[in-house]
Amino acid sequence: SKSCPSRRHDRKFLLQEAAMRELKRVLHASGTIVLGTNIKDSLAWKLYQAFIADHTHTREFTKKEFLDFVQKYFSIDAWAEKSGVFRFPKWLRWIFHVFLKGDILVKARKG
Repeated sequence: SKSCPSRRHDRKFLLQEAAMRELKRVLHASGTIVLGTNIKDSLAWKLYQAFIADHTHTREFTKKEFLDFVQKYFSIDAWAEKSGVFRFPKWLRWIFHVFLKGDILVKARKG
């Protein structure tokens, strides 16, 4: 039988939380971790989805949601909006890298 969408979402969220707990467990006490994801409400991500239709992410985050999620497990030292789009022609990638920055990277450590 098919499970309802909210149950699938809950299961995926629980898996993400388990992964974060494991990353925290294995990170050395003085270690640094860099995490990143797409920003789901960014224009870059919306364009990327429209043209590439890559629906492989377990859960998409807004910038605030991702920072809050990471902060539940780690102390954030720095974060930046970037672009990880490399599937487009070079001239179009430049627009993503300079103007549309649809990804977020977080540098963090154990709290």
